[in-house]
Amino acid sequence: MAASPTTAAEAIKFYQDHGLPVTPVRPGDKAGSQKGWSAPDYRATSKDFRLDDNVGVLNGTQPAGSPKLEGWYFHDVDIDANSDAARLIVERLLPPTGWRYGRASKPRSHANYLVWESTARSSSNCGELPRRRRTP
Repeated sequence: MAASPTTAAEAIKFYQDHGLPVTPVRPGDKAGSQKGWSAPDYRATSKDFRLDDNVGVLNGTQPAGSPKLEGWYFHDVDIDANSDAARLIVERLLPPTGWRYGRASKPRSHANYLVWESTARSSSNCGELPRRRRTP
């Protein structure tokens, strides 16, 4: 897998190349800034982004365009460890991934995975945890 992106432009291309829809996220926000950003068919383009926007990908999104990824879903893991030692321990516990990033003070504080969804979701999608397999 290619190295993790380090700029917003690289992140947009990286996620789109992996069949994942991106959305602009304003600095300090967690939600997308465009109307309809959480709809399954939403697709932003690089023109939708301002220079200071962050790049968001909706957790639980299935990558598009690859039949071999049918049943796999994107998830971001935010590693809230407050020391370098704790982050190293968490990194060793999580499966390896080529999708690592973060801000300057915690450059590897997020890990992205494709997760196999093998459980049926309830109508409310609450309380259901997917079973996990190694990523493809």
